[in-house]
Amino acid sequence: MSFKFGLLKGLSLVNLIVSGFFGICLALMVVFTMQMAMLIGLFLVGAAVIHSWLSLSLHRSLAYPQLQMKDNAPDGLRIIGAIAAVYAFMLLSAGWSVLSNPDMYAQEVMKMNPDIKYALPDIGKLYTVSGIFMLVYGASLMVNYLLSLNFLQVWKYRQQQNSDQGM
Repeated sequence: MSFKFGLLKGLSLVNLIVSGFFGICLALMVVFTMQMAMLIGLFLVGAAVIHSWLSLSLHRSLAYPQLQMKDNAPDGLRIIGAIAAVYAFMLLSAGWSVLSNPDMYAQEVMKMNPDIKYALPDIGKLYTVSGIFMLVYGASLMVNYLLSLNFLQVWKYRQQQNSDQGM
């Protein structure tokens, strides 16, 4: 349990930092470009940020039982976590798609803007790196979601034990 417990905290921290950075970038893009379609992406990244924060709260509550989570945190962890899991699945499928044929994506970009081959001569490698990043980030979000659900059951069990002892 200690490895999984530490993994929950580590993944939650990393996901909070990475998702927070992406959230700030997307929020600035929405403000400066007025592209309201980016709000969907901001919603998904925001769900990852909130889920990571709630996972850290769950970790703290399990590590220090005297520090209780808020009453709505377990439900929020499940609901927001499901949204974060959808985002993770989207990242995993996009990463897999890009890694399966990065040269095809590079050729499509070259068709749209032929001058880009002079600015980025090896754009296929850029797509490979971005695909790997999407896979790692998506896997990190998904594992964090599954671990938080696992430890939420542990938390519920401890709460039940405490309420049974209080009777």
